[in-house]
Amino acid sequence: ITPSTSLTLDLVINESIDERLDHIKSTQAASTYLKRLQKRLGTWTNAAAAYNIGPTKFIKIHHPDSLDYYHLKIKNDETASYIFRILAIKEIFENPKKYHLNQNYAAVPPIKKVKIADSIIDWREFGLRHKISSATLKELNPWIRNDSLIQDTARNLVLRVSIPKNR
Repeated sequence: ITPSTSLTLDLVINESIDERLDHIKSTQAASTYLKRLQKRLGTWTNAAAAYNIGPTKFIKIHHPDSLDYYHLKIKNDETASYIFRILAIKEIFENPKKYHLNQNYAAVPPIKKVKIADSIIDWREFGLRHKISSATLKELNPWIRNDSLIQDTARNLVLRVSIPKNR
């Protein structure tokens, strides 16, 4: 999600955090964005192509005579194969046994969410209070951009920080 699009999806990007890297918030934002594109462009394949190439470029190459994505003449190799990659992934997820895949995915360690409404001077101190290393804290929270958090009080932002449950 580009910085300009993230603004329309209420994702915060500043010197302290980048919510495009928050797995839950970015997934929700991407879903919202894809729904908007589908409503605007008429089909899910058009929406996915516009998500990949950008809606402005997509509209430029989409002719009124074209029925959908499959009839477009896309010069960009990445975008030209994007929909087919999505369809391949969908097929694999729907039929894992057909592709000899084991459905026993690696277990995600149990985590708890800690709400933060105030500024955190130092993430290392936060980690020490919660008995977690800075490296683990950043691994579980990839949206953290630097060593401290300065809250945007105008937005009244409440963050949820993931930490191991057994801490």
